[in-house]
Amino acid sequence: MRGAWLASWILLALLLAGLAPGPGARAEEPAHAFEKTREVQSVRIVGNHVFSDGKLKALLRTRGSSFWRPWRHAPYRADFLRFDRVTLQSYYRRRGYLRAQVDSVRTDPVPGSANKVDVAFYITEGPLSRVSGIVLENTAPLPEPEVRRVLKQKPGDPVDITRVETDRQAIEDHYANFGYAAVDVRDSLGVEDSTRVRVAYRIDSGPVVRMRRVSVEGLRTTRGGIVTRELTVHPGGVLSRKKLAESQQRIYDTGLYSDVVFERGEIDSVTHEADLHLTVRERRMAWVDAGLGYGTLDQVRLTTEWGHRNIGHEGIRVTASGRMGVVVKPLLPVGDWRLGNRRVDLAISQPWTFGTRTQASLGGYAEEVVRTQTGERRFLEIPLRANGAALAFRRDLNLVTHGTLSIEHRHVISDSASLRPAPGVEQKSYSTRRLGLSLERDTRLDPFDPKAGSDLVGNTVVAGGVLKGSARFTKAALSGSAYIPVRRITLAFRFQSGYAKPFGRYSASSDSLPQIYRIPLEDRFLTGGASSVRGYFENEIGSRFLYVDSLGQHREIRGGEVLLLGTIEARFPLFWILGGAVFTDAGNVWDRTQNVTLRRVFTVTGPGEGYSDMRYSAGAGIRIRTPVGPVRFDYGWKLRRAKTEERDLSSSRGAFHFSLGQAF
Repeated sequence: MRGAWLASWILLALLLAGLAPGPGARAEEPAHAFEKTREVQSVRIVGNHVFSDGKLKALLRTRGSSFWRPWRHAPYRADFLRFDRVTLQSYYRRRGYLRAQVDSVRTDPVPGSANKVDVAFYITEGPLSRVSGIVLENTAPLPEPEVRRVLKQKPGDPVDITRVETDRQAIEDHYANFGYAAVDVRDSLGVEDSTRVRVAYRIDSGPVVRMRRVSVEGLRTTRGGIVTRELTVHPGGVLSRKKLAESQQRIYDTGLYSDVVFERGEIDSVTHEADLHLTVRERRMAWVDAGLGYGTLDQVRLTTEWGHRNIGHEGIRVTASGRMGVVVKPLLPVGDWRLGNRRVDLAISQPWTFGTRTQASLGGYAEEVVRTQTGERRFLEIPLRANGAALAFRRDLNLVTHGTLSIEHRHVISDSASLRPAPGVEQKSYSTRRLGLSLERDTRLDPFDPKAGSDLVGNTVVAGGVLKGSARFTKAALSGSAYIPVRRITLAFRFQSGYAKPFGRYSASSDSLPQIYRIPLEDRFLTGGASSVRGYFENEIGSRFLYVDSLGQHREIRGGEVLLLGTIEARFPLFWILGGAVFTDAGNVWDRTQNVTLRRVFTVTGPGEGYSDMRYSAGAGIRIRTPVGPVRFDYGWKLRRAKTEERDLSSSRGAFHFSLGQAF
């Protein structure tokens, strides 16, 4: 018993000795205190020749103080230095400098400061290693030249570990697209000397795998058939990775699911078949949205929307939306503000029609347009009240291309500016019935702020004729935009053209009118403004100054039958969430095709421009990045002054523009 008590006292003494601070702990306290109180004033990279200081410093966690960012805290931390040393060395080696070393990291106190230090990283880059050859082992059953075509890295290129991994994945994807679902590709590097490296890929294709059964989990309010009908591979078919990716995208496109996961079951060693398991997560089927925005014409814009994605558990969608503008007059009381443009819509859509993946939509609307900007702080009242209905069929031809066929009946209750027999004479109500066909190919990854890809849209409309109605015309338009990344700059190009022409005979009283008046104003071409030719006000190009009398200025929104529009823009990041852009815009509308000549289109400079001359502008702007797209501030400068007898409606040489989203 006494021995047990003695052992307990000895154990307690040992524990207390272990808890007591030893010499090592006392040595750590100053180091901890040093890190806690010190700040980094500057960071230097020494010995780098291939990569710039800015590129390497952007990789580091250790940051120096900045005059331009006084709010940024720059603590001195030993764990950051260890991380940065490994990061720099890895960055070099992954780009072909296999013998690169970060020799040392030096910390020097700043003279005259008690708590600031300078940090320097000393680098030895070493020689650049290049690919001496690429070996593909066991490519059968696919021919080696076919597999080699998917490789991005070529002999003679610098060794890039990232590209080696990318090529390995590309080989695997290529085999998987042919149904080799269990393919295994392994890469290896063989160092021949300090500057030559051989890259090898060993391929084990495995068997072609076919789908046996498909199962769906996670369904609560939708049917399994809504998911399985979107699959492009069916039982007995080859489990192609490309087709599975297309199927996954098609399921997302239904708008019913927020998450879609594909899992392949075990492969049968005899039949080489496997089950496909799908797990989905349904979205909330009903929603209500409201928004507040700003527009040049409406100024304050209020929007609201209600919808349901799954009527009758069949994926049928119903939406009701409304939009209302409020014209704000800051110098007047709230009671003097007035309503702007207004519109309500109701639509129902069925994703599958006639047993095919053709979306059918039926909708109706009512709208009232009360104003259009035509000059510097001046608005021309064009009261237009209309309602209508439309039936549209949309078919996806592939992942990036789709076509739409639509038929619309539109009844204009009142319009003081369309189909008028002469300027200033009000036209009674009328109806248009039109058949439209459009085709779009869109490869942009981010439609709100594209950095790469292109968008090509073509559409044509026929109104009247066998469809009846008050107006008879044909209209065609083609627009395209392309986005090319060049380092940190995105070069954006846009081209748009359009042509409209009436056909058939009208009443004898209207046969003597200019041809342009036989097309409703809303179907004529107008341009100018924040998203077309900047430097001009909204819809200013296509509007004409008539005369001045005792009652004031008189102007006409005539529009045109022909439209040409083009833009070249360079977009680039500045800092934080700010970006910049410089641009050149060109565009005009013409009353008729006879007025379009090469001299009028390509004359950039000269004594003055008239209504039939191409309008050119240049400018710059600021972009503020937001989750819903960039907020845009632009200033456009007119490159030519207007002729006195054909003057612009805005007297200024340029204009500021504010909008949400890129110009195109």
